[in-house]
Amino acid sequence: MGSAVDRLHLRHSTDKQTNLRQKHHLEAYLASGAPAYEDPAASSCLHPLKRPGFQRLLDEAAVGDVVRLADAARLFRSVQDVLDVRDILRRR
Repeated sequence: MGSAVDRLHLRHSTDKQTNLRQKHHLEAYLASGAPAYEDPAASSCLHPLKRPGFQRLLDEAAVGDVVRLADAARLFRSVQDVLDVRDILRRR
């Protein structure tokens, strides 16, 4: 089994927003070359498992990898979202 990989997820809700604050918080991981998966202008109404960037992260993640977020609210909008993602990760 290889080394664990930090995988970064970034999302902003509208075309008028950016993910610069998120990148600032994850700066050390970005500088180390951690792969970043972005969902630009992705509405919070869209379930995390339906967002293309997050789905790509899940497709490429291996057991032991770490998903890093600058802010959990950028991925989850409800406890149910957390539980749904947790169920997917646990099945792996």
